[in-house]
Amino acid sequence: MQWRRLTWRIGGIGLIACGIVGMLRGSVLGDPIAGSILSLLADALWAAAILLLAFGLHREGSVVAHRPLGLAAATLVALWPAVATIINLLTIPTDLTTARSDAWLFWLYLSIVLPVVQG
Repeated sequence: MQWRRLTWRIGGIGLIACGIVGMLRGSVLGDPIAGSILSLLADALWAAAILLLAFGLHREGSVVAHRPLGLAAATLVALWPAVATIINLLTIPTDLTTARSDAWLFWLYLSIVLPVVQG
């Protein structure tokens, strides 16, 4: 019981910290570098907290009881925001009239639809 409690406590603190960093991200909208850093930090906190809750500090502390499908789903949910943020930061097109804009629009729609499908 102590492993479950400790896992949930640390995971919950990580999720709260992710929310706080997410709110701070709104206060630096004019600065793209600070916004990017805070976005990556929020995504890292989210991923760490969700992965901790999924895998647990001990087998007893795992939310999904180490079942493969649950671990795979939790890992996807944990890592998707970080992957989306990194791809968005690296591939933002400067001119949307080029052929690259089609791939950008596909990625944009996929990054909107995939989290909805996961939920």
